[in-house]
Amino acid sequence: MNTSADAACNKRLRSILGSESPTCHSFRHSLQTRLRNVECPKDIRDELGGWAKDISDKNGSPSDLKLKAKYLELTL
Repeated sequence: MNTSADAACNKRLRSILGSESPTCHSFRHSLQTRLRNVECPKDIRDELGGWAKDISDKNGSPSDLKLKAKYLELTL
């Protein structure tokens, strides 16, 4: 994540959760842990967390989005 986006995200988090809120960086790592705990495949975890170097061929297809949504819902 670039510095401007990270700063904007952190500012928003502080406005919602207060000055002691977690950082955007910690949320991304928490997401990675939660997805791993529901046995989400690494390539999908990496895409959802913003670490993927290559975008999948199916990125944006209805089936791909439904699969990603399924794993995100399992983390709740």
